[in-house]
Amino acid sequence: MAFIDDLADLLTDTCSWQPLTSRGRTGQPTYGSSTPFSCRLVQKTRMVRDTAGDEVVSSCHVVIKGTPNVQPEDKVTLSTGGAPTILAVERPGDETGLPAYTRIYFR
Repeated sequence: MAFIDDLADLLTDTCSWQPLTSRGRTGQPTYGSSTPFSCRLVQKTRMVRDTAGDEVVSSCHVVIKGTPNVQPEDKVTLSTGGAPTILAVERPGDETGLPAYTRIYFR
């Protein structure tokens, strides 16, 4: 059995992803339609590198099966109702070395 199949059993939370589509003249973001995902919300503090390469503290992260093209400027709304700032996105490989899931770290 593949790792990703085992991981799916642990995805008991939900979140929704909205990609950034544009910014208005004042810099106000506009987001695309929402895509729901099953995920695993992990409330764990850890150091991660943000898009600028700086070490920052992440308060939680989600694990999503698959590799959606989530970017740090996008919006992810958690089942808790919040939409925290995305600090970093990782797409680790499975036992074959291919990306199989996505980790999104939040402020």
